[in-house]
Amino acid sequence: MFKKKKPELPLHTILRLSRELGAERISKDAALFISEYLISELKKIIKKSDKLARHADRKTIMLEDVKLALEKSESP
Repeated sequence: MFKKKKPELPLHTILRLSRELGAERISKDAALFISEYLISELKKIIKKSDKLARHADRKTIMLEDVKLALEKSESP
């Protein structure tokens, strides 16, 4: 599904968060996969949010744009 490449979200961030959330250990491959997945989802949210902001004739993405983008992505 995801290609192996340098993660855009640092692996140490994934490792730290996983420990904070109770995981004792996480493999590098698992951390890399999580990083790539989160970046992929983040890109989708930002694109939807930007589209909503532009529809409202704004260049700045506001909190309401992000919330609406997330609501639209969660609905079936």
